[in-house]
Amino acid sequence: MSTNPITESRNMNLQDLQPSAFLTFIKVAERGSFTSASKELGVSQSAVSQTVEKLEEKLGRPLLERGSRPLVLTGAGREVLRCARRFVEEARLMQNSLNLQENREVKSLRIGLSEVVDGFFRIS
Repeated sequence: MSTNPITESRNMNLQDLQPSAFLTFIKVAERGSFTSASKELGVSQSAVSQTVEKLEEKLGRPLLERGSRPLVLTGAGREVLRCARRFVEEARLMQNSLNLQENREVKSLRIGLSEVVDGFFRIS
């Protein structure tokens, strides 16, 4: 019994999608080539190709028209690229927000004083 990848993709969990796959796909789409994307990402061309293939498999749709140079996005690929860019931007905004929050948090400071000094600094 064969399975339909499109039907399966509708039942896919978000856990099945790796953020790094979206980053890789964005680079491939922007560069128009697996090789150029792999150089920029610092990984092998094979790793980039496999990542995009797995993403296509999980989504149940081709994202790229293979065989064309430079690579051309399919309709689904254009939609995934649009959403992936928003996803990555939201993740960056979240990280920046958390960093700002962390920098604003008041840190507590405990000071140990002897009884003599404690009496000198006592506030009523």
